[in-house]
Amino acid sequence: MVIMVIITRNIEIKKLKTAKGWKLVYGRRKTGKSFLIENFTKWDNYFFVKRGGEIFDKTKKKNLTYASFIILLEELFKTNKKIVVDEFHRLPKDFLDFLHIHSGQGEITLISSTLWLSKRLQEKDSPILGLFHEILINPIDERDILRELVSYGKPEEIVTLSTYLREPLMLRYLDTNVKDILTNYFEGTRFLVPLLVTSVFQEEDKEFSQIYEGVVRAIAGGNVNSKNITNFLFSRRLIPREEHG
Repeated sequence: MVIMVIITRNIEIKKLKTAKGWKLVYGRRKTGKSFLIENFTKWDNYFFVKRGGEIFDKTKKKNLTYASFIILLEELFKTNKKIVVDEFHRLPKDFLDFLHIHSGQGEITLISSTLWLSKRLQEKDSPILGLFHEILINPIDERDILRELVSYGKPEEIVTLSTYLREPLMLRYLDTNVKDILTNYFEGTRFLVPLLVTSVFQEEDKEFSQIYEGVVRAIAGGNVNSKNITNFLFSRRLIPREEHG
């Protein structure tokens, strides 16, 4: 039986509502940050920064140049509007100086999927140091999942489901049969999952190498000791001969 449900993330919503002043919302990709902000918080203007640097105004449904965006933002600050800038790290570096100049004006929420960059922006030499209340969005909290799904099955089944459904992407494959959820999820996201794992490594400013991926695959295949893992890596030419042994 397929279940259609939206998890109301009360724990994260409470964090957002109790945080005062400007907010910096960050976390790895695909944890539902944008969906959470757009659908469960109050805002007047929502901007999404595209990869090329162009800004899409979701409120007026039109694209803006960076120069036009800055002019509009100045006007919005003057009228104390609630502003959201999604993927703000794609903007030019002088955007941080702009924020520093206008600190204390209006109410702005910045969203970023680049965790390491978000941390770097809060270092001692950053122009926005101390201007933002930092809010980390992790995968969905199990307590919120249990609260939403309490009537969908036996308690032990729901508890098991809550472990897997922390990943928002899993919700589209929601079924009371855990095995079916996992099968459908991994078949439907076989190209996405490696990218997400790579993203997690990049957030920690580490490289997800082919060797590390090979180790993960070796363990997943039942190779639990170092000799078997080494043999697996060597058989796939991931390590040179002199390292094999």
